[in-house]
Parts: sequence; C-alpha cells; structure tokens
Amino acid sequence: MAASVSREELGILALNGEVFVRQISGAFEIELDYSASSLFLLDGLARDLRGLASGWLGDRERDVVYECAARMGYYIGEVLCRHFGGRWVRAEGLLPYVVDLEGRDLQVLDWACNAFEGISGAVSSEARQILKCAVQAN
Repeated sequence: MAASVSREELGILALNGEVFVRQISGAFEIELDYSASSLFLLDGLARDLRGLASGWLGDRERDVVYECAARMGYYIGEVLCRHFGGRWVRAEGLLPYVVDLEGRDLQVLDWACNAFEGISGAVSSEARQILKCAVQAN
C-alpha cells in the first residue's frame, strides 16, 4: 500500500514540474500549460531532449538535459493531479513517487524515463488511456 506524502513533499514535487516548464520554455518554442492536451507534446519533446543529450554537449550540459528529462515525470504527475483527481503517493518500488488515480498507481516518473529512452508513445499512449477512462466515467 502506497503512503501519503507530506505537504513539504507535495511542494517539492510541484516545484520540479515548474522547473521543467521553465527549462522547456527557455530551450524550446513549446508552451506547457498543465492542460491534459499538453501531455501529447511530451513524447516529441523527449525525442528532442534525447537528441540534445546524444549531441555535442559537454558533461555538465548533458547532466542538465538528463535532469530536465527526469523532471518531465513530475510535470505529468501534476497534470494528472490537477485535472483527473490524481494524488501523489510514495511508491514501494525503485522510483520514489507515483500518482494514485482511482486506485491505480501510475508510474509517471517511469513514463518520462521511457520517453527519453526512445520508447515510442511512452507518454501519449498512457495519456490517451487516462482521457478515455475519464470520458467514460462522465
């Protein structure tokens, strides 16, 4: 059973999502607005980040790209919490947090890692499934 997170942890999780938005706005011409539709931009964005990381960057710049890719998962989680009734909980596995959505533990940090590693549709296929369930529920 996943454990609740503290207010302090919630603040840190939200801050990671905000840092991601600022990093992306500064580096790409993409505006992320925490809308459900913004989730569909993330697979392409992960591909672009992957391209940067494999390019002619130094170690320091490459680390920044990897950190940005990791923060993508926090952005995904914040979208799910804001629009779909999800809530951050502590995970029992390798990754520290998941989003609980109607009893399902969604591995949003893992989705971001998968997208960055090149798994096609890692975020958009999950987002499509969530949107489909939300429509059916209403």
